[in-house]
Amino acid sequence: MLYNVGITPPLTSDGKWPITANMWTGSVSGWTKASTQQKGDIVSDGNHCGIAVDSTYTMAAGTNKIYMDQDIKGGTIQRCDTD
Repeated sequence: MLYNVGITPPLTSDGKWPITANMWTGSVSGWTKASTQQKGDIVSDGNHCGIAVDSTYTMAAGTNKIYMDQDIKGGTIQRCDTD
């Protein structure tokens, strides 16, 4: 989804794969932690992550489905520094 809006997702240290949900909870180059979510933010609780569709809901992938739910409770919010 990030590629579709012109954002290259951060990659693992070997440069082969997008970072994991757990990695989104730390410091991510090109992204800034935020205290409240807004459309386009990445939200991660360390086990699961999604993309904020507004200030309340997050879209995420589940087993064989994509779902929209209220924010990921206790999640770290990351906002892309590129506009």
